[in-house]
Amino acid sequence: MTGEESFLGRFSRRKLAARCGADQSESAAGSTAREMRPPRPRDPLPDPATLGPDDDYTPFLSPEVEEAVHRLALRRLWRIAGVDGADDLEVYGGDYRTFAGLGELVTAELRYRIEIEARHRLEIAAQAGEAEPESPGPNDTPEGALSPAGEKG
Repeated sequence: MTGEESFLGRFSRRKLAARCGADQSESAAGSTAREMRPPRPRDPLPDPATLGPDDDYTPFLSPEVEEAVHRLALRRLWRIAGVDGADDLEVYGGDYRTFAGLGELVTAELRYRIEIEARHRLEIAAQAGEAEPESPGPNDTPEGALSPAGEKG
């Protein structure tokens, strides 16, 4: 590009400037964070094994506490709080891959679908020449299906 800086050149220059600026701001923020840290707790912490459900666990969550003590306190809290038990959603944990049949119950929608299927089979049979009637008559509906008038056949 004549006389002008190319797009990639400008992009690279800005990226380097941003990275250098970010590094400087990170180091400044790190030193500020170290200065603003709360002092170490002066009181000795109790043994996490002696804590109960109503005790205060916040001193163990401080970043100044050793990692091992922190983990012990969290394990203790987890065990006594009862959050490791089963929840009330175990009702939904059943096996829903099997279907319990409806038994003798036949709904109106099911009867209607059976009737449509019977008509469809009769039409196929009529087209194949196996059956004489072109449309189902009142006596041609399957057992328990509804006729077009809504009467049981």
